[in-house]
Amino acid sequence: MFGLKLRAAVDGEQLKTEVLTKRMIPVESDDWRVDGAKITSELSRLQAALERTVLILEHWFYRGSKSPERTFWEEFEDLKKYLETEVRPGDLLNFWEFDKTCKKDNVLAAGKYPDEKGRVPVRGAY
Repeated sequence: MFGLKLRAAVDGEQLKTEVLTKRMIPVESDDWRVDGAKITSELSRLQAALERTVLILEHWFYRGSKSPERTFWEEFEDLKKYLETEVRPGDLLNFWEFDKTCKKDNVLAAGKYPDEKGRVPVRGAY
């Protein structure tokens, strides 16, 4: 079972989110097992990591229903809600700790965004 979000307009501009439960039928030839790696077994580890750093998530969708999504997480409650409402059985979730992955020595590109005259500040508070 997994959550499917539906949004309905309530009182004009306000939106109400409802979570519906929908059954997912596994493809048995994919060798589903109860002893496989489950992200739900890693929640305490993820929560502890979020107390130290930001997490990067790469969310792969089971059976290629769409291309992977990559997101950043700062709060455990927000991540938990995402897992409950956006993740389906069989989806693969890879997590990395931001501070261990994104270092100054492995920056792909860096620079400051110029103003309308093409200038960038040499100094500045960052």
